Amino acid sequence: MSVCDPLLPNSADGESCHEILWEGHLLPDCTPVLSCPSLSAPVSGARDLLRRWREDNVRRSADVVALFEDALTGGTGDPADVSSGVLGDEHWMVLEQVAVAAMDVHRKDVVDRCLRELKRQFDLDSFRVRRLYAMRYEMLEDWENALKIYEVILDEDDSNSAARKRKVAIHRQQGENSKAISELNKYLKE
Repeated sequence: MSVCDPLLPNSADGESCHEILWEGHLLPDCTPVLSCPSLSAPVSGARDLLRRWREDNVRRSADVVALFEDALTGGTGDPADVSSGVLGDEHWMVLEQVAVAAMDVHRKDVVDRCLRELKRQFDLDSFRVRRLYAMRYEMLEDWENALKIYEVILDEDDSNSAARKRKVAIHRQQGENSKAISELNKYLKE
């Protein structure tokens, strides 16, 4: 069993790590799942672990993608192979979580497969799906197309805080501090 790494979530403050149950083993929540003895957990165990990370706002991107590929898709890595019956109401939240995690680790193949399934279910009428496509453009450093999508979202719903925050992040990334401040002021006024 690996020791808590101070760079991983829940261990940076020096406090003891939370524990999670994984395949019958009690693990500190800061132990990388990738170092665990096996990733062939049942789907319900993987679903519960992903839910916990969502609820705790823990960003363990490599682990999320690994769980998705190995436990949820039966090793195929294809979101179409994830049974929505097994994940229940969480099916689409899990795909969104995996898509964002895959963006963090630059797994374009996983991002594209998740987005294809989400688009098939919700079409581009969904602000969340459109935001995910814009985030994909951000991952590819195609700032112009990402900003265009965020602009369209904000034209339709000027109180969409997620799109406004992403615009601020893009402007900061590009060193456009005055634009970032302007967007941040618009956000704060709402």
